[in-house]
Amino acid sequence: MENSGANLGRMMEEEDAMLVRETIAGHQDSASRLFRKYVDQVFGYLFLKTGRNRSDAEDMVQEVFVDAWRNLPTFRQEARFPAWLIGIAKRKLARHYRDAQTRKAHSARLLLARLSSEAERPGDPVELDGSAGLLMECLSELPVEYRKMLMMKYCDDMTLEQIAGNLGDTVGAVNSKLQRSREALKGLVQKRIE
Repeated sequence: MENSGANLGRMMEEEDAMLVRETIAGHQDSASRLFRKYVDQVFGYLFLKTGRNRSDAEDMVQEVFVDAWRNLPTFRQEARFPAWLIGIAKRKLARHYRDAQTRKAHSARLLLARLSSEAERPGDPVELDGSAGLLMECLSELPVEYRKMLMMKYCDDMTLEQIAGNLGDTVGAVNSKLQRSREALKGLVQKRIE
């Protein structure tokens, strides 16, 4: 039984080697067969590694096969084709996470800069761009009073007078609390950057 498993594995490797040679030679049917044969395996690997993010996994599957076809002439015939594909997938995944960390740090720096400038020019709205997720994450960690103040000011677009009336506070007290709220939020964003 073990021998038949080894034979089956060898037959699959020989079939893959033939399909790779034919794909390099320009046979589109062979490229399609290789794709159909391994697309689910590559997708499954990426789907699990991205925390079941279908969209990211699908995008990376496309990138994996584009890179595979582009680099197929460099494929070493003694290597196993599915292992080679998964190696490409691992590199795509590493780049995906590295880029995501870079984007998150950039968003945090942007948000921090905007919060700092907001303290200097309180009438200007804070633009979020790609920072909305980071902002919501940080807001959820603030004390309820700070979160409420910031939400009234920036989500509900309330003036200091309206917030003061809503809270039964003076405009000066609201301004001070809002400043402390922004400072607390900036501190949380700063932690994400470090």
